[in-house]
Parts: sequence; structure tokens; C-alpha cells
Amino acid sequence: MRSACSADVWTGPIERRWVVRERPDDAARRLREAALQRFCERVLAELLPLTQDRSRSHHERYLAVFRLIQRRDEQLAHAFNDPARSRMIVQLAAIHALGLLSPGDLERFTEETRNIVESLAKQSSLYDSQSLTLGCSGRRPRPR
Repeated sequence: MRSACSADVWTGPIERRWVVRERPDDAARRLREAALQRFCERVLAELLPLTQDRSRSHHERYLAVFRLIQRRDEQLAHAFNDPARSRMIVQLAAIHALGLLSPGDLERFTEETRNIVESLAKQSSLYDSQSLTLGCSGRRPRPR
């Protein structure tokens, strides 16, 4: 298996050029930052109609906002909290499952990494968000 940090040689019809891939953890950090902004932008856009719904009482609107924030906070925690190399793949899958990656974002990684991330993201859509918290130990976190 080739390291994601290794240099690949591409031989074209006219020239030979070196392509050096970005380190996987650096690429993941950049993606995380952009995805976090997209996530927050999306949540704020979801809140606006809830706060302006005049057919509901102020209390009903407050409760709707509170419930949405709770749900989105769980998603945010699974995808973004405690970044570490050991959790990089799982968090990328969570970010991908939330639809926060653009089509070319995963191109920074090896084909093997992309396949794993896409597979985990598909699995997570079949289960609840807890399926993405399995990390390296394979154990689920304790209930709060």
C-alpha cells in the first residue's frame, strides 16, 4: 500500500512531472474547517423559518428551535468534536454522511481512504448517528 504522502509520477505524452499529495491529516483538517462552516450556515438557515413562524406561539417556536439545536448539536459532536488522527476516517465519514463535502473534496485522499469513507457514510445513513461514533475501539460510547 502506498502512503498518501508519497510522490506519484505521471508521465504524459510530452513531459514528466511530480505530483506530491497533501498529508492526510492536513487535508482532513482543511476539509473539517470548510465543512464546519457549511454545517453552521445550514443550521442557521434552518432556524430562521422556525423563529419567524407566526402561526406558533413564542414558546412553541422556542421549543422547535431548542429541539433542532439539540439534534444538530449531536450531529456536530459526532462529526467534529475531538479531532485526532485515529478518528479521521470516522469523522470524514460523518461529515460526508451529513452532505457537507463537495464532489471533489475526497479527491485529496487515496482511493482506499475514499472507499472506506464512502462505505461508512452509506452505512451511517441506514442507522442512527450513533453508528458513526464507533471509532477504533469498536465500542459505542456510554449513554449520557
